[in-house]
Order: sequence, then structure tokens, then C-alpha cells
Amino acid sequence: MITETHHFSFTVSNMEESLHFFCDQLGLKRPDILEFQGNIVETILGIPDVRLRASYVETPGNMRIELIEYLNPTGHSIDLATCNPGVGHVCFVVEGLDEMYANLSVQGVTFVSPPVWWEGVDAEGKACASGSCYLRGPDGISVELSENKAA
Repeated sequence: MITETHHFSFTVSNMEESLHFFCDQLGLKRPDILEFQGNIVETILGIPDVRLRASYVETPGNMRIELIEYLNPTGHSIDLATCNPGVGHVCFVVEGLDEMYANLSVQGVTFVSPPVWWEGVDAEGKACASGSCYLRGPDGISVELSENKAA
């Protein structure tokens, strides 16, 4: 029986660049960086001689995003198009979607498109305007920003 979700994870090529994106640009809490190696982590991951750095970025709602940078062995980039099986993304509910888009664009963040808005209903069945956009973080990680406003 599953009782809670602890974290979701992304493998990254550069921990500092990824922390800059998630913490400095998106405004999440900057955590410590931990290093792991040895028999226990080799057994858990099934990777001999593995050595990695990990950091748990805290998000609102008590969720964490684990960022892992493999120091040994190093991986290679793959096609992270969202249509490819196994590729994931993280979605953040935000306030001020249009303003976030403008501010992040000025900082050089790459967006798939500007926010797209439509009329809909919220989780309680009330009329609202919903907006969403995707952006790309370091290593091509997909992030969705989503907002619902009362209509």
C-alpha cells in the first residue's frame, strides 16, 4: 500500500545550472547538495562504481524534486520531446502566469509558447479561465506552468 509521495526525480548534467533554474529563476527553496557512492547506492541503482550528487528541491505542498548529477558514469543526452514514451514533466500551479512568463522570458528561459488561455471549470465545478504554458529547463526538462482564475 502506497501511503505518500516522497519525490520525483530528474537526472541533470550540471547541478549548479539546474539549481539556478529551479531555485533562482522559478523561486523554489535552494537545498544542500549531497554526494553518494559505495555499495549501497551501487546496489540500489544497479550501476557499478556509481558516484553522484543529489539535491532535493522543496516545492509548495510538501513535495520534493530530486536532482541527480551522475559523476560516474556520466550519461548522454536523449530526446525529451514530450511525445516520447517515458518522458515526464512537472507542472506548477501559479498565480500571475502572464507576469511569470514575461519575467522568465527576460531572464532567457525558453518557452514552447506564450500562455494559452481558455474558459473552463475549476476542481469545484466553478467557471474559470484556465491558462497554461510549457517551458524548457536545463537539459531540456519540461516544466508546465498552470493557472486558474475565477471567471
